[in-house]
Amino acid sequence: TRWTLGHVTLASAVSGSLRQTALHLGADPERMEVISNGVNTERFPPGSEDREEIILYVGSFIERKGLCHLLRSLPLVLGDCPGARLVLIGEGPQKAELAQLSDTLGVADHVEFLPFAPQSKVARWMQRARLLVLPSTEEGQGVVLLEALSSATPIVASDVGGIPDVVTPDVGILVPPANPEALGRGIATLIRDRARWLSASRAARAR
Repeated sequence: TRWTLGHVTLASAVSGSLRQTALHLGADPERMEVISNGVNTERFPPGSEDREEIILYVGSFIERKGLCHLLRSLPLVLGDCPGARLVLIGEGPQKAELAQLSDTLGVADHVEFLPFAPQSKVARWMQRARLLVLPSTEEGQGVVLLEALSSATPIVASDVGGIPDVVTPDVGILVPPANPEALGRGIATLIRDRARWLSASRAARAR
């Protein structure tokens, strides 16, 4: 990787964080550009402003996505928002472990595991959800964040990697990684605070 970055004519990264990583590995800053991922805004149209109390996650069930922290935040969320439910769309080696953890935490009745789905189905969930959550402990950028913005769906996500390039304070809430309490507070805030949610939803599509 170091050799390649030192010899290419031009290299691109999807986020400022990954650009910095490449520079640390020896990339020439004059040959290193940031080109964000994109999203088809017609495939992810905005949902209505009257949403269900659905907390949505879309992605792999792997350790670096921080799903154990999301599940551990749920009792706190339910204390403030008893009607909320978490919908997890994806697959991965942690699925059985996460299902067991939801049982152990006593929140299984509020958690739904769904398999990977085509974009059209994910778009419908984005339109229904009150918010998208991405609790990763590391992340290059996350195309799912762009899909949420396009759907006018506010976001609660970890303040790591390329996520802050996408999730600005006007469209969501950033929290420290691996911190269930902070994650739960952020989620509960966007469910309870109608005015803040509306402002974030409208800003999300614009962004």
